[in-house]
Amino acid sequence: MNFPSTIRSVFLIIIFYLATSLSLKAQSGNKRKQSKNLVNTYLDSAWNNYVAHLPFDHFVISADSIAKSEGLPELFSTIYGYKGLYFSSIGNTDSSIYYQLQAIKIFESVDSLAPKLVNAYYNLADTYERAELDNKALFYARKSLEQAKIMGNSVDVRYCYTLIASILTSMANHIKDDLKNYSLRSEAIKESRKALRGSNYDSLLSFEFNALLSLSDNYREIYALPRDGENYTISHYLDSAEKYNNIAYSHTPDSMVHLKNVALAQKSFILQERGEFDEALELLNQAGKVLMMNSDLSNVQRFYKAKEDLYLEMGIMDSAFYYQKLHYNISDSIADLETRKYTNQLETQYETAKKEKRIQALETQSKLQKAKNQLSLTVAIAIGVILIIVIYFLIQNRKKSKRLAEQNKIIQQSHKEIEDLIRESHHRIKNNLQVVSSLLKMQSKNAKSEETKANLLEAFNRVKTIAVLHQKLQGSQTFKQIQMQEFVSQLTEAIQGSVMSSDQDIQLSTDVDPILLSTDQSISIGLIINEVLTNSFKYAFAENEGSIMLQLKEEGTDSIILKICDDGKGLPEDFDISQNPSLGYKIINSMTVKLKGKLDISGINGTCTSIHFKKTPID
Repeated sequence: MNFPSTIRSVFLIIIFYLATSLSLKAQSGNKRKQSKNLVNTYLDSAWNNYVAHLPFDHFVISADSIAKSEGLPELFSTIYGYKGLYFSSIGNTDSSIYYQLQAIKIFESVDSLAPKLVNAYYNLADTYERAELDNKALFYARKSLEQAKIMGNSVDVRYCYTLIASILTSMANHIKDDLKNYSLRSEAIKESRKALRGSNYDSLLSFEFNALLSLSDNYREIYALPRDGENYTISHYLDSAEKYNNIAYSHTPDSMVHLKNVALAQKSFILQERGEFDEALELLNQAGKVLMMNSDLSNVQRFYKAKEDLYLEMGIMDSAFYYQKLHYNISDSIADLETRKYTNQLETQYETAKKEKRIQALETQSKLQKAKNQLSLTVAIAIGVILIIVIYFLIQNRKKSKRLAEQNKIIQQSHKEIEDLIRESHHRIKNNLQVVSSLLKMQSKNAKSEETKANLLEAFNRVKTIAVLHQKLQGSQTFKQIQMQEFVSQLTEAIQGSVMSSDQDIQLSTDVDPILLSTDQSISIGLIINEVLTNSFKYAFAENEGSIMLQLKEEGTDSIILKICDDGKGLPEDFDISQNPSLGYKIINSMTVKLKGKLDISGINGTCTSIHFKKTPID
């Protein structure tokens, strides 16, 4: 064999291989850049169609397909956000919230994406508000406001104040308690005023118009609120309502016909409160001309209802009855439309799922083709370098790869079966615990002794705490750790709903870091939170009003502090937890020992329970 000639041939083939690899890498880089530009183009088109109220789902699906097939994870967060907007536009609230939360999770984890959190929190709050989940809407609206302040964007800050005012107004509309209604509307007025700081009213922005109408509406509603058997018939409330309504109407361009008519309708309600029925009817008819030409049946429904109420106030019963019939008829039409809309949503979801499956199949086929081409090139070059020897090793490697692939397939299938079994077990445990908690609650209603009833309700809350944790584990991907922000949020809502009575006005605030804790530590924390909050709601507040603050914060790399404080009556001077015979404090002590933590309870200026503990490593 001529070795120098062979070495020269091998050297030339290696040079050819390196040159080919560099060329392919350069082409790959250019293709990645082109794909990224194409995705951004699709997303820009989706936004333009969304603003123009046109279909945009096909743009989002195309962008998602390219981002996944070309490996562009930096664009996933934006795509998730657009998916959230799409599902919100078709009324699929659950899917919308899911994708918006996925986008927020990415924004929160990447510092460079933090500026996008303002709009992400805002859109999620808006989705929650339209779903009438006002507490969650208020939570994310305030997070958006906080982020807008950090970014120093004054316009975004004012938009957030307007959204918060809208949510507070919505909460007031759903509350029958007059004092709470008054409190919420007063708070909404404060937020609307903040939104209007710096406004010159020359050319109203949308949030300024909404803030002015919110002020007018809340002042009018407060004017009519009863309290201690008397009406708040204080003229300055109605004067303020009319003042802000006039500003909104007079500074809205004539081209904005719909907004002008909204202001006119609001003015008619104010005149109705003043008893100027003829003028109110004239304005309402004027606004109704545009509303009746609009295809939005909900606006027509509100118009008929307003005329029915006005004619009732005027004592013209035949006209009131006529518009009542129209109101009922349009309500039936809206119900039929909602049914058809729901059917269309199901069809849209079905078609979307079909598209995504088809895209996934094409992606898989494309990846297989790329892998096949790359393997063919590698094999061809290898055959040219070492000939028979390389062929032998290729045969051996292919056999080995096939065996490994079969083994990996078996392992993956077994792993999936194990995961399904674990998830099913958590599901059954959760269901069984819910049955137990329901039985406890039913038994407490039948208990004759107040002490027995209280003990059963406490047992109910303890079982409910563990059930919430198993619910979180059921949806977990690892089954070894719990996201404490979501867990604490669900747990505190459940405790507050079951323990706090209707005559209590106790504000519960939470400040929880995005901490991941092991399952065992999560159970201990959940039981401690349940016992402390239950004690605070039941015994801390002599006047049935006050506030509770719950914090779960990281201190350093592996240290955690749980702190729950209330501004109630506090503890006796001679209080000693080690001598306290109650089951609740025994549970707190036991769980603290299990956490290997340090418990500190202070009873000055309210009660403050603090537990310092180390975070258990998660395998």
